[in-house]
Amino acid sequence: MSLKSVYGLRAIRSVVRQFIIEKGFRPRRVRRGFRIPRAKYLFSYYNEEGILVAVFYDKKFDTVLECDDVKKKHNGVLQFTQWDHDVLLSLLEGTDSN
Repeated sequence: MSLKSVYGLRAIRSVVRQFIIEKGFRPRRVRRGFRIPRAKYLFSYYNEEGILVAVFYDKKFDTVLECDDVKKKHNGVLQFTQWDHDVLLSLLEGTDSN
């Protein structure tokens, strides 16, 4: 069973947003000019270098993706960071026990 079917997309977004806030960043919804197949856009934030990072939930891999250099996509290659499935699961289970 996928994390989305067990916890729901709203819980995944909430847990990931809380994690980003604890890192010191402010999540926001930003219009973006592209889509990732099989992925649902969650939110965006600006990292410490001022680069916009988009956060997606990937349905195929059942995990969270962070996409860097969103506004510079025509100038270079997008860099994706995939969250470890176990990290996301432990964050979701931590909210489940509260």
